[in-house]
Amino acid sequence: DREFNQICLQHCGQIMRQIAQESPLLSRLRLLLLRSPSTMPSLEQAAVSLGLSSRTLRRQLHEQGHSYHRLVADFRTELACEYLRSATLTAKEIGYSLGFVSSNAFRRAFKSWTGQTISEYRQALGVAAPDSEADETE
Repeated sequence: DREFNQICLQHCGQIMRQIAQESPLLSRLRLLLLRSPSTMPSLEQAAVSLGLSSRTLRRQLHEQGHSYHRLVADFRTELACEYLRSATLTAKEIGYSLGFVSSNAFRRAFKSWTGQTISEYRQALGVAAPDSEADETE
């Protein structure tokens, strides 16, 4: 899908600008997550990919005031919000692209991340939901 590809490219550019301002470890971790947002690696898998032990990765993140779980949740939240700015992507499509097995699981996660439903978030942005999303429930 050409429009979805354009949205992804825009988001990648935004993430790359953020990465330039982060610590080297956070930058490397965000790049790792960006490579495959639909299959988030576990802490252990991320550590191996970064050439670290899981204990070292956990310790270094803690020293910088972060946790792996929180970084992954923040990354998924940012990506979800970026995708929701598009009026062409349904919640189901966005959820799937972020690795959720059902749109309901994505909807629950989004509400826990932002305190808003997907409809409320889109309404606040002034973005209409795609027509194919009308039958889906919050």
